[in-house]
Amino acid sequence: MKINLSLMCFLSVTAFCSINVYASPQTESKVSFVGVNSAEMIFVQLETSPGEIGCIGNQLLIPADSGIKEKILSIALTAKAANSTIVIKTNGCYTGSPSILKNATDPGYFYIK
Repeated sequence: MKINLSLMCFLSVTAFCSINVYASPQTESKVSFVGVNSAEMIFVQLETSPGEIGCIGNQLLIPADSGIKEKILSIALTAKAANSTIVIKTNGCYTGSPSILKNATDPGYFYIK
């Protein structure tokens, strides 16, 4: 059976692109405000939406049981105090808001630029 090389290239590129179509983009933003709620979740209000597909709003929400919540809080407070730009890549939604989840297959990150 003869396989068309052009068709194979097209299918390979299509398959590769479809794998990444749902990944959230890296976003730059300023921190508007940051805090902790009574459920011990960290929330960081961003000026720009992280663009996580299926999530609503500009607020990053970190679950109470996250091992990185104190680090996110520290980075967010520092960025707010210094009026610095942060770079964020979320990797899922938590209660409908963009989040950085430890158990996701697509790692997220949050840092000061």
